[in-house]
Amino acid sequence: MQPLPQNLESERELLGNLIKDNNYMMETIQVLTSKDFYTESNKKIYGAMEEMFKNNIDIDIVTLATKLKDSLQFIGGITYITKLFESSMGRGTKAHIDIINDCSIRRNIIKQSSMMMEQAFSDVKPKDIINEFSNSMLDINTEGSKIFTAAEVMEKTLSYVETNYKNGGGIIGMSCGLKTIDYATDGFIKKDVVVIAARPSMGKTLFATTLADGLSKNHKTAVFELEMSEESLGVRMLASKAMINGVKLRRGDLEANEWNNIAQSASNLSTRQLWIDTNAVQTIYDIKAKAKRLKVTTGLDLIIIDHIGLLEETGKNIGNRLATISEITRQAKIMAKELDICVVLLSQLNRSVEQRADKRPILSDLRESGSVEQDADLIMFLYRDEYYNPESEENNILEVGIAKQRNGKTGTLKLACVLGLQVIADLDVAH
Repeated sequence: MQPLPQNLESERELLGNLIKDNNYMMETIQVLTSKDFYTESNKKIYGAMEEMFKNNIDIDIVTLATKLKDSLQFIGGITYITKLFESSMGRGTKAHIDIINDCSIRRNIIKQSSMMMEQAFSDVKPKDIINEFSNSMLDINTEGSKIFTAAEVMEKTLSYVETNYKNGGGIIGMSCGLKTIDYATDGFIKKDVVVIAARPSMGKTLFATTLADGLSKNHKTAVFELEMSEESLGVRMLASKAMINGVKLRRGDLEANEWNNIAQSASNLSTRQLWIDTNAVQTIYDIKAKAKRLKVTTGLDLIIIDHIGLLEETGKNIGNRLATISEITRQAKIMAKELDICVVLLSQLNRSVEQRADKRPILSDLRESGSVEQDADLIMFLYRDEYYNPESEENNILEVGIAKQRNGKTGTLKLACVLGLQVIADLDVAH
């Protein structure tokens, strides 16, 4: 008898890495469960780590030992946990995950094969043995995937329609607080990718913060802001809520009687289900990992990335911006479906718009942005006529052009937009 496939060195190294840096847990739990570890002690340690991570508890030597108090002696005491930490090199996590997963799959194959051999010596019909073995191999090979039958699709569809019926036949997605947008788009829908594109100074970030404010009242929302600091973003949000000029607020040029309004507005914003990341250097994969962590630890409904042109290039795409943007939109679509969230991507349009007499963006302006048009379920263009035409009759008006909507109509919407106060609102509200 040969020993079962295993690699205890990789198990120990991975567990040590996870204790040293809890951030590795996110990519690990996407692949491994406690059953994938070979020794019972390592199974128990990893199982405790999984539970702690999902409950947002920091993992270190002491907290892990405390969690394992009932089985601490069985695993070798706090001495074993300390050895895991001290002997870990703190690197190679992905490689160790793959090794442990590979060994686990091999052990599963051996187990199923042994069961088939035992059944072959019994009076079980050969056809039944073959069918059971085939099914078990398919389960191993397609773990994590799901193909639905027509009956299952109809069951899910009827449940979906019934839920919307019980909600009164209103919008089926998440409300952003702007009725004009909600009614035209049916709200922001999970598993969708939404692209908001415009030339500079059209109000992309203001539009994004307005959406984030409205959505986060009832839905867990994360904003990945690559261009501005948290203070700058906070000033914009506070100016909008307090209806105070953003420049005055940023400078602190305020009257004494304005502070009460500011304090109340800040308190109101503090109640939002909103997370803000202002790390300027990150890739779409970094954001995907953070979104997964939020989904597991706090729940997550929607993320906004401002903007995709600032995301770092990765791997073979370095130096090829077209390929990078294509990879970003592809990963955004995968992330939306895997995490059951809506992903909103802000995009800056190229200069071709400036060459036309009519500066309003059109879909062809996205053609140099890789697969943006292909991967997006909803594309909205922003345009302010007063930026190009000082004498325009459309002062303080933001045009939102719906250029693509997979399940709805296209057309142009109009919102009130007062940049000084950092306010975007429905026209009927503004009036």
